Amino acid sequence: MGRATVTSGLYFLVDDSAIDQSIALINSIRAWDAETPIAMIPYREPYKLAATTLTRLPGVSLYDDKRRLHRLDRNVRLLFGQGFFPRPENLRKQMCWFGPFDEFLYLDADIVVFEPIIAMTGYLTAADFVCYSDQHLSGIEHVFRPGIRKAGLFTDDDLSDVFNAGFWGGRRGVIDEDQLYEHLEECARDKAHLDRSHGGSDQPVFNYMVLRHIPRRVNVFKQQIDAPRMWAGSAGLVWRNQCLFDPQAKQPVKFLHWAGIRLEPGAPYWEVWEYFRHLDSKVEVAVEREHQHAQNSRFPRASRFWQRQSDRILKWLDR
Repeated sequence: MGRATVTSGLYFLVDDSAIDQSIALINSIRAWDAETPIAMIPYREPYKLAATTLTRLPGVSLYDDKRRLHRLDRNVRLLFGQGFFPRPENLRKQMCWFGPFDEFLYLDADIVVFEPIIAMTGYLTAADFVCYSDQHLSGIEHVFRPGIRKAGLFTDDDLSDVFNAGFWGGRRGVIDEDQLYEHLEECARDKAHLDRSHGGSDQPVFNYMVLRHIPRRVNVFKQQIDAPRMWAGSAGLVWRNQCLFDPQAKQPVKFLHWAGIRLEPGAPYWEVWEYFRHLDSKVEVAVEREHQHAQNSRFPRASRFWQRQSDRILKWLDR
């Protein structure tokens, strides 16, 4: 018998404050890949406007398992305490392990891609976890505190595998829901070793879980000689022909991540992000239509009044 059909897809977190970032991400994905399904996971309330707007786009859906999300949020609070995480919602990306895709990639919304990025799931034929990260080049900073080396929790090889939690992939079932809470409970016991000094939340916890419990892992960046960079704080990347090129690696960039950088005019490679944000006029129409619908729902009488006035002015101008 042949191998059963494997469904592959992409996830990201969404809420109403990140509609523009989400559009840029989706447009960049669709520039290279018209088919791969994309599922959004609610980040925090409100998210309905973003969900309604973006699910109008082909192949985009909302993965909104409210019971699981509630259990995850509740367990995080119980295990780590109410104020431990500045942004506990970041841990909702762990919902990827239970979603509709057999193999998946997770991407933060402040990413744009420059190739059919789903191809990176090909590494999951020989691994249970894949990432593309240069986090290890800075040592364990932003992930663990120095004392973890003496705690006996990880080998030096393990600690050389630290990764950025904004771009990674796996296979459904590698971690089930019970195991997730067991891993989080174990991490909570060792939370004194997590580096929280840079405002991070899920990255130390997720690294702890993966390095402790997923031995079959691969960092594609580490496997390649002169691999192209991926952080928007990297100087010298060249934007040409709708692609980003890394002269240092002499290769095109696979994706660009504005991790820790506010996406606004003046940000590094702002013109790259703007290009993808406004790439597809059909998306612009969908966004405008949904915004108008939301305004009409909030102020139905006022909107109908102004619509009537607008109609009268147009008729007058047409005379």
